[in-house]
Amino acid sequence: MAFDDFRNMTSEIQHIIMKRNFDFMGKIIDLHRSVHHFPHEDETVLTSFTTYFTLKDSEAFFVDGLPEINKEEASREIAKNFKRTLAVNKAHFKRVQPTNEEFLALLGLALWNENTVENDEQMMEIVKRNRSSILNELHKHYAKKGTTDYASRLGELLCLLVNVENVSSLMEEDSKLYSLMNIFNEFNCFISDMTA
Repeated sequence: MAFDDFRNMTSEIQHIIMKRNFDFMGKIIDLHRSVHHFPHEDETVLTSFTTYFTLKDSEAFFVDGLPEINKEEASREIAKNFKRTLAVNKAHFKRVQPTNEEFLALLGLALWNENTVENDEQMMEIVKRNRSSILNELHKHYAKKGTTDYASRLGELLCLLVNVENVSSLMEEDSKLYSLMNIFNEFNCFISDMTA
């Protein structure tokens, strides 16, 4: 399924939509890849296309860090936050086990979400139309597979989507705490520039 609405928007509007939803969509992709590549390692996640993080190695992560960083405190904070964010999301994703079609639907729903709209009724209509279209495609997919009672499955997927969004917000808060602790300041500056 392609989004003709998106294709027909100006490149500036396309950029704004992608920028607002980049992190949300990225989290879904990272979860999908984490479960695929590390299915039996609950405390290992892919944090980007080229980086993975394992909780048990969190202390080693700071070995060559800045001398003014309290490495033990930083490691404890990251471990605590990891357990309430990434580990929770990965466990939820593993439990739901979205099919490839459902995964693509989750990405589409992440693209067309409330963050896409900023007091713009025309954009809200586009978001509603595209979300409805995605859910309609899922309906057709389930019907084609012979799944008649798919309401609970759809509920699981939507709960997963909300959970990923909530955890993304928590991770944003954690990132601010890391800045205060002088952890990853260069990284945080880079991320802030990307999402600003």
